[in-house]
Amino acid sequence: MGRSSQPTRLPADVYESALAASAVTSRTVPQQIAYWARIGRELEMSPTVNHRQVARVLAGADSYDSLDESSQAIIRDLWTERADKARTNGSGKST
Repeated sequence: MGRSSQPTRLPADVYESALAASAVTSRTVPQQIAYWARIGRELEMSPTVNHRQVARVLAGADSYDSLDESSQAIIRDLWTERADKARTNGSGKST
């Protein structure tokens, strides 16, 4: 028998993003969040992706050009997600 899940508070933007993604991925919101968590865990454990350097680029503390090709692909995906979210919110700002 597996462990039961524990209630967790999430930031509203994470929940809203998971809700939007779940509509196109045929997952429930909890399944979508769990899916993203597994991807994040794998990225952090990956020997080929420097997640600390990716985080520095996302924070504006390092240059995109300093990343290798696979890390640049991750950054592009995250930037696309932020741009899509900004367009959806109609604010014109990425958060």
